[in-house]
Amino acid sequence: MKKRKIIAFVLLSFIYLIALYFLHEDKLASFLIITSYIFSYLLYGLYHHIAEKSLSLKIFLEYVLIGFTVIFLLKIIILK
Repeated sequence: MKKRKIIAFVLLSFIYLIALYFLHEDKLASFLIITSYIFSYLLYGLYHHIAEKSLSLKIFLEYVLIGFTVIFLLKIIILK
């Protein structure tokens, strides 16, 4: 089961990279693709911890803060 989750996340990451490759010239589309990938990361991480019964407020805040930090930094870099 764990192997299937990893394969699914890697496949999802690959799909986002392909979309980013084809839309790299459009800054807004690139930002939206990366933002949706970060939200996918957040949802996948929360799903993983809920399934493992190890979700706590600390883990939730960690995922949210990492996600928003990356979004903020990419906004500065991509949408200058």
